[in-house]
Amino acid sequence: IEETLRSIVVSYKPDHGTEGKLYAETAMAKHLYPETVKPEELQETDIQKIIQKSVREEISALTEERGFKKAKKLIKEKYPDIRVLRDKWVTRAPLLSLSDRDIPNIADLHIRKQVQEFIEAHSIEPTRNLRDVLALFSEKEELYSVRYFPKDQIPVPIESVKNKAYMPSDYYKVDIWRIPIGEGEYKYEGVFVSRPQAALMRLQGNTKVFPRHPHPAAKLIMSLCKDDIIEVAVNNVLRELCRVAGFATTRNSIDIRPIYASNTIAAWFKNTNSNLTSSFWPCDNEGQQFFKSINVLFGKNKVRQVKITVDGRIFYR
Repeated sequence: IEETLRSIVVSYKPDHGTEGKLYAETAMAKHLYPETVKPEELQETDIQKIIQKSVREEISALTEERGFKKAKKLIKEKYPDIRVLRDKWVTRAPLLSLSDRDIPNIADLHIRKQVQEFIEAHSIEPTRNLRDVLALFSEKEELYSVRYFPKDQIPVPIESVKNKAYMPSDYYKVDIWRIPIGEGEYKYEGVFVSRPQAALMRLQGNTKVFPRHPHPAAKLIMSLCKDDIIEVAVNNVLRELCRVAGFATTRNSIDIRPIYASNTIAAWFKNTNSNLTSSFWPCDNEGQQFFKSINVLFGKNKVRQVKITVDGRIFYR
C-alpha cells in the first residue's frame, strides 16, 4: 500500500485566467486618519492637518516667520510627538477573513481595541483558531466587515476617479528573471504581474510584452501562476514536486506547498504517515504560508516547471 501511495501524483488545475475579483472586492479609497509623528517626520503639508489647534497655529506662525526647517528645530523639545491627519489607503474586508497581521491595521481605533481585547480573552482554548474567535465577536457585536490598512500593498490608481484605486492583492503571475552579477554568477528576481495589468495587456494584445525588464542582460527563466507545479532538485539528490500557492511581492518570494497538502504544511505533517512525508519541508512550520525567496530557491537548487496531466503523467517544460 505504501509503495502505491508513493506513486500517486496529484494534478492541479492552474489558475491561468486573467479574470479577477470584482471592483467592490478590491476597492481602495483614500481617507484622513490620525497619526502620531515626531517633529523631524513632520512635512510642510501636514501643518494645516495638525489636530490640536494651538499647536497648529504656533507651528504655522513659526513657519511664516522663520521658515519650515527652522520651525521644526524650534518645536522639537516642546512637542516630542505631534498628532496629524494623513491620507491613508483603506479597503473593506469581511471580519472573518482577517489574519493576525491585519488586526493591528483595522482603521477604526475603537473597533481595533475591541477586537484585540476579545481575542486576548477568548483565544486561550487550544481548540479555537483566530477565525473561530472572530466569528464569536462578529455574532456578539453584529459586525461583519471592517475597514483596514492593507499592509505591503501598492494601490493601482483609477485615472478617472480621484482618491480611488484597486488593491493589487490578487496577482496573476510572477516572471522569474536570471540577472548576471559577475562572471558566472547570477541572482534571481521575480516581476509580479497583477490581474488588472494582465487583463489590460490581453485587451491590448500585448500578452508577450513584459511589464518590467529588471536588467538589460536579464534572461526570462519561467512564468509561474498560482497552482502551477515546479520540481525542486536539492543537490541533484532530493527531488520535490511543489505547488505554487501564492506570492509575496514585497519580499521577492513565492509560497510553495507539497502537492499532497490540501491545507498547511503543519496539517499535512500531522495527518500523514512520517514514511510518506519529505525532509524538504519544515516540520515545525506553523504558519499558513511557506514563503521561499526566489533568489535562494532558484540560486541554490535546480528548478524545473512541470505539467501534470489529469491521469498523473509528468511532463517537464
